[in-house]
Amino acid sequence: ILPRHISMGTYVLPKKVADCFGSDNRQVTVESVLGVSFAVFMVIAWFVFRHQDAWVWALQDILSISVTCAFLLNIRIPTLRLATYLLVSFFFYDIFMTFITPVFFGGKSVMMEVATAGRATQKAVELTCERTLSEKLPMLFLIPRFDYFGGFSMLGLGDVFLPGLFIVYCLRVDYLKMKIFQRENPDQTFNRSQFLLSHRYYIPVCIAYSMGFIAVLLANKYEITINGVQGQPALLYLVPFTLGTFHFLAYRNKDLATLWNISLASLDPEEFEEDTEEGDDHETV
Repeated sequence: ILPRHISMGTYVLPKKVADCFGSDNRQVTVESVLGVSFAVFMVIAWFVFRHQDAWVWALQDILSISVTCAFLLNIRIPTLRLATYLLVSFFFYDIFMTFITPVFFGGKSVMMEVATAGRATQKAVELTCERTLSEKLPMLFLIPRFDYFGGFSMLGLGDVFLPGLFIVYCLRVDYLKMKIFQRENPDQTFNRSQFLLSHRYYIPVCIAYSMGFIAVLLANKYEITINGVQGQPALLYLVPFTLGTFHFLAYRNKDLATLWNISLASLDPEEFEEDTEEGDDHETV
């Protein structure tokens, strides 16, 4: 938003303060100061107005989106094998914690209890009624329901983090294949249609992710549940849709064995040469 000569201006701050901005030489840019200041302001505003249900849900969703973006920018999955093990493990974990735990905890779903922790309560004490306000944690996406019952639909960050990690992996596979193609065909240029067609994995998996969410909404609408749990383990639908789509496409494109056994960095070390020089800025799962 700011002109480049302003946003890239630098300040010299005390070392302890500069460390908060990730600076090694005590110099921070104007855009870094503004970014951190805005982030702190958003957190304080959410904390102060967290009981204003009419509009604070939008602020909470902005915080959740920011956390999600930071997570996906810094964590990477190196191989399809690890992605499959990770998603399948959380697939069964989500089912167990949502649908099966009521058997062991008096009919209460652990996942639903955690998701709604801090909700409002009221109880009668002699001739008075004691009511506690609901508390909120910025660990959910809140989507208002514009129907007779009102309230909010909830989506846990994990239901975005984990499939999101895999979708980022799909995009990296597509870009790697495009880079290899351009290296072998230096005179070939991509027009818009060719660029879109080159996303053999990313676009189909994104569509599959959307279809998985539609399945979650339909399961909620028609109350498809186990042990009377009012809610759905979203990964029950998202993992088969996304992982299944990628495995099918990789098998058809004859990429499955390669991607299963070899990391993207090993397939093209130059792809991540910059990351290595920066000293593991991106963590791998």
